[in-house]
Amino acid sequence: MIHQPKKLIFLVIALVFLSTLPIFAKDTNSAAQKEFTDEMFFADRYILILKSTKDYGEAVTFAKKAGKGLGLEFDNKHREYSKKKGIYFSKDYEDDDYAGSYYPRRYPGESVTLENSADYEGFSPGYIIVVGGIYNDKSGADKALSRVKKIYKRARIRKTNMWMGCIH
Repeated sequence: MIHQPKKLIFLVIALVFLSTLPIFAKDTNSAAQKEFTDEMFFADRYILILKSTKDYGEAVTFAKKAGKGLGLEFDNKHREYSKKKGIYFSKDYEDDDYAGSYYPRRYPGESVTLENSADYEGFSPGYIIVVGGIYNDKSGADKALSRVKKIYKRARIRKTNMWMGCIH
């Protein structure tokens, strides 16, 4: 019976401690927390746009030709197109999480892909964009643009802010 009061005292102390935890919890809605989150998961990217069109067939033809002309790979990434959905991953795509849906290209690199304009912040919706590269910095994008403009005069760079965190 001597151990009972010790257990009771321990339980009381534990309950008092646990009940004060919310007082010491971090405010996840604070400006500092939001800034940290934005810095960690969003990043500015510079998109090299070779062409934008509402015509999927025109975009595919142009992208294949541009890939060859620029010596870049054209990768349609198992994507399909419908007027209702735009560009999306085929239903038999290897990753079940994305089969039948779409996520935009977002990592730096040079290759030719077709993308839905609406999925890039600040871009006008409803277009299929032929992307020739994504760059982390403006100087890299500008170098690529000067090279590409020798062949594709209407090519341009658009800055966007992209989610770089997990998309699963």
